[in-house]
Amino acid sequence: MESRLKRLEAVQAMVLEIGQLSTSCVDITEFIRAVHRALGRIMYAANFYVALSDREDGTVRFVYFVDERDEIPDPTEKVTLASPEQSPTAWVIMNRRNMVMTADENNARGNGEGSWGNGSVSEHWMGCPLLDQQQQALGAIVIQSYTSEHTYSDEDQALFALIANHVSNALQGMQSMDRLERAVQERTALLAHEVSERRRAESVQHALYEIANLSASAVASDKLSASLHRIIGDLMVADNFLIALYHAGTKEISIPYFVDQKHAEAPVARFRYGVGMSSYVLATKQASLHDGASFARLVADGLVDEPLGCTDIASWMGAPMLVHDEPYGVIIVQSYDPAIVYTAADLELLAFVASHVAVALARMKADEAIRKTKERLEEQNAALNS
Repeated sequence: MESRLKRLEAVQAMVLEIGQLSTSCVDITEFIRAVHRALGRIMYAANFYVALSDREDGTVRFVYFVDERDEIPDPTEKVTLASPEQSPTAWVIMNRRNMVMTADENNARGNGEGSWGNGSVSEHWMGCPLLDQQQQALGAIVIQSYTSEHTYSDEDQALFALIANHVSNALQGMQSMDRLERAVQERTALLAHEVSERRRAESVQHALYEIANLSASAVASDKLSASLHRIIGDLMVADNFLIALYHAGTKEISIPYFVDQKHAEAPVARFRYGVGMSSYVLATKQASLHDGASFARLVADGLVDEPLGCTDIASWMGAPMLVHDEPYGVIIVQSYDPAIVYTAADLELLAFVASHVAVALARMKADEAIRKTKERLEEQNAALNS
């Protein structure tokens, strides 16, 4: 009678401990590990595991697994939930009922084809479903023994079912909190992305405003190019940057601006159209993104004739400057550092900026033509007056 009273006191202490753990533990695995330690004080628990199921994708995770014979599965790995005919754990989860069986009963359920399930056959196996308030399965809690000297009495089975009920309540609260935290994290990440996109859009808008100001102000070509480099450098990594201008009259391309980490000057200042990557971009009239391998394939396939400059690149982008299909030149940004690799989003941004630079160049070209025409008229008027 005294030993029974002590056991009931131990059970009561364990139930209280589970309640306290559910409010203090934030990690489900740590909570179940503490439950296992407490369970071992009231019954034999050398082999114990908890499997949590996911109704949405039909999988199960063995979040806690201690066993004398079987290999411990990865607690983060999702495994497709077997059918009740294939696994006692699946039977408990799918039927939402307790199960207790001996080794003989296990082998009988195997229909002469070995044991029921994938694990080692235990002398005594006991499993209880973990249920939420709607009596939907959260998973299963299992305890087993491989020796005949350790089996589970009716009282053990009743106590284990009671403990499973308390663990279910605790897990439901912890999973609800976990879902809430994940929702908060997802919302925070979404807001951070929206803020980042808004800031990026503001940066692009500011860059376009600066480009428009450059086209309206009479600045020298070298200062104009340096300003464009600074503007684009504020939007992306542009340590290696060049501007190539197309001259329709001579069918040539010049390099008025060149900044490179490996070379102080451009390999050539002026070359015929059809040579190098600048000609390739102008010919295709499309922005291009390449790495070292795809760059080499363009050369090997004959799509790029006589590549100019260093071809040992990690990432390369080129965007044509076009106005109504009339080519004005190319903007090129490249990286020698494998840690700096441009993306499709970077290419889209460079192409967008290049199109606005082309409009600015066209405006400056038109303004220059008007200025020269005005000067000629003034000279002619002065000559007539003379």
